[in-house]
Amino acid sequence: MLIVDELNRANIPKVFGELLFLLEYRGESVVPLYRPDGFQLPENLWVIATMNTADRSIATIDAALRRRFHFVGIFPDQAPVAGLLHRYFDERGGDAQWADLVDMVNEELRAHMGNGDLLIGPSHFMKPDLDVDAMARVWRYDIEPFLEDQFFGDQSTIDNYRWPKVLARHRKRQGIEQPGVTAAPADDADEPDAAGGGTP
Repeated sequence: MLIVDELNRANIPKVFGELLFLLEYRGESVVPLYRPDGFQLPENLWVIATMNTADRSIATIDAALRRRFHFVGIFPDQAPVAGLLHRYFDERGGDAQWADLVDMVNEELRAHMGNGDLLIGPSHFMKPDLDVDAMARVWRYDIEPFLEDQFFGDQSTIDNYRWPKVLARHRKRQGIEQPGVTAAPADDADEPDAAGGGTP
């Protein structure tokens, strides 16, 4: 088994070279410069490559490569990743409300974008003793910069995903009260519509 991580970040022709041919024609052989006696891929070799569809460099993946691979989408709101954060908190004794919050935001993002490419994965939040302060730090320094880049130029959408508004929407939706925690009010004007943006 050969595993290639972040395939779309590489210069694929240089990485694979003659393998691009051999991936499709396992019964053939080639004579690369470093192997004058010829080279052939074994029939039992599996090649697994990963890529992040939120990365704009995915546009460099051409049809010649695509036809040599089966593509399997793995998104945070679909099995096997869906529910992973809830299971993590159940096993570690964490606060499941943060998993609910991430699910809420992912629902908004999917409605806004129409796909799962920008959904937020669970690994950001798989930390012991994740309280509201730790959650705020993760959101502000990990999640907000990512969303700012993806929604560049759309300030109203960016503002709707700031931590105070996200926390306020979550608390309003779940009816959760956090003693001593103050969040920005979530009035009707700030509530996101089905597309994820605010109402002017």
